[in-house]
Amino acid sequence: MPGKVSVVILGAGFGGVSCAIETAKRRSSADEMSITVIDRERHHLFTPLLYEAATGFFAHENLASIRSLEKGCTADAVEILRPWEVAFMQDTVEGIDWEKREVAMRNGPRVRFDYLVVAFGAETSYFGIPGLKEHAINFKTIHDADRVRQRVQDLLSKREAGKEKKVTIMVGGAGASGVELAGEMTLFLRRLMMAGKLQPEDFQVSIVEARSRVLPAFDKDVSAWAAERLADLGVKIYADTCVKQLDRGRVTLIPRPLAKG
Repeated sequence: MPGKVSVVILGAGFGGVSCAIETAKRRSSADEMSITVIDRERHHLFTPLLYEAATGFFAHENLASIRSLEKGCTADAVEILRPWEVAFMQDTVEGIDWEKREVAMRNGPRVRFDYLVVAFGAETSYFGIPGLKEHAINFKTIHDADRVRQRVQDLLSKREAGKEKKVTIMVGGAGASGVELAGEMTLFLRRLMMAGKLQPEDFQVSIVEARSRVLPAFDKDVSAWAAERLADLGVKIYADTCVKQLDRGRVTLIPRPLAKG
């Protein structure tokens, strides 16, 4: 194409950042092609460490401690992209004008593009399960991790005040994030037990997985090791099990339906 080519990438997750860097590696120069990444958040979230933000508890929580948890699993998108001469814009995308080749922004002017990459990520699927959207906490963003942490703190405070008999936590999905979250949450509660603040019967962490084993995308040996490790920690595993319905404080489980034919 004649003139300077403009590549715009929507989303600063793994897909968007990787695409920007790989594209930058292949261009002759920044004068030949401009690359701009747009995201509503300034940070890039390293999702494999999201569980750390959800399970990092402090005796005396304040804004500084919360920020330290967030910093542990996020990185400044500007700093990641700067060495590759990739521009970053923090704004919310309102729409795409394909005829004019422009991205409409909420706060700033429209951004022209010759090539557009949409890498926003995925939305949580609730699979039509009643009550799941209303009562469960998602686990995809730093804000979700903070909600998990605050919810567990609230349950612990209620148990201490006699308003809750037992702290019960169920993790839906035994992929990498679910397994890490269940394991780390159990370790945290066990530390409270060792400190004399909880008894073994005061808490239970469970994990439910529709497929036959935890970490189903991994090698079976890795899956078996993870299941053994979770069991040693005291995590209850519901494999071949589906969530039928979720109400406030109550979940209904059913065996995974057998495939027809």
